[in-house]
Amino acid sequence: MKFSSFQKFIQYVPELLASKKTQDNPDLLQNILVVEAFFILSAMAGLFLYHRLVKRKNRKTLEIRQIIRKRLVYYVKKKKRPDFKFITDNGWNKLPLILPVVESLDTKFKMDVQWLFVMDELLEQVLFPLAREYAMSPWWNRRNWALRCLTLSPRKKDETYFLNFLCDPSTHNRFGAIRPLLKVGSAYSLNVIVEVMEDENRHTQAVFLAMTKFGGDNFYEAIRERLKRELDPAAKRVCIDILSDSLEHSDLFLIKKSLFDHDKSLRLTALRCLGKFKLHHSTQLLISFLSDDMWEVRSLAAKFLGSRKAYQAIPLLVTNACDRNWWVRLNSIQALFDMGDSGRLALTTITKEKDKYAYEMLQYVKALREDKGEGELAITGTEDFTLPEEGKSTQLELLSNDSDEKKSA
Repeated sequence: MKFSSFQKFIQYVPELLASKKTQDNPDLLQNILVVEAFFILSAMAGLFLYHRLVKRKNRKTLEIRQIIRKRLVYYVKKKKRPDFKFITDNGWNKLPLILPVVESLDTKFKMDVQWLFVMDELLEQVLFPLAREYAMSPWWNRRNWALRCLTLSPRKKDETYFLNFLCDPSTHNRFGAIRPLLKVGSAYSLNVIVEVMEDENRHTQAVFLAMTKFGGDNFYEAIRERLKRELDPAAKRVCIDILSDSLEHSDLFLIKKSLFDHDKSLRLTALRCLGKFKLHHSTQLLISFLSDDMWEVRSLAAKFLGSRKAYQAIPLLVTNACDRNWWVRLNSIQALFDMGDSGRLALTTITKEKDKYAYEMLQYVKALREDKGEGELAITGTEDFTLPEEGKSTQLELLSNDSDEKKSA
């Protein structure tokens, strides 16, 4: 009888022992128990030997690293010219042996001039040649050792290697290649970063965006130039996402076209970026989007207007509180609550008889805010409160005008 694995054999043994054929034949039962004991003892012996070998290898690795560390510290403290023949002569020219030592000493002697000289010599003579060899390895962990080494002191001539890492199947290596490319990469490399980010999913793209924060002024200027001439919606979306963390007043005109683009994702990305501008012109644009055909746009616009307390948007927010979409109703009522007394006074127009769905959302938002510890949120005010009609002024408009006059004062 053949078994595909030891686990299947162990699962089969109880069934075999319980069978009538086994119980009637004591010799067969004895043979089964002997074989089972043999398998168990073999597995235990194999695990024991593996543990011993791993432990011995780790101990030897630590001893070698300690020797390398002592020699490097000697070169630094005695200000001696380094000689690394002891590494190559002993066969220790492997990145996993040397690189952890260099990284720990770099943290300790970060500002020491002699250490910078020793490290530069070690990188040029030993580590960089190894790293360039490891970078071509089919194994992702060896490529990761190469990336860690080249990142210690990025060089312009290694830009090609960093571009290869940027397209690596391993997400860890792709993330690690961004920062050195931002430091030594050319305009071509910056464009490749944008193209790679287009193909990433939203989770990995968020990590890429976090890494691009290390880019300098030259990087952001290159992104602005690309956004001016870019036609692909996906690439424009990535450029706007990158610029959203380093906005300037002139960027509003760059993203304005994208706000009216036919691509849905691009419009929403540009709108999120617009929400970070605190200019009067951006507020007027957000108010105009409260009447947009897309519910996602109306919902986002209401959310941003509530956070900046744009009182002039109250009439449209009251209208959107009765919107057919759940999210638009939620964000509109939330925005009105955020506007204080003026917004809550506007909410008195929402009654169960007028729109039961808006009224249910109002009660839901009140309960949500009370659960968050914002206290009693009873909406007071018994005024006859109606939406503005053409040629007429209402108390809501007066409240909005008063708030604008206070801001301008």
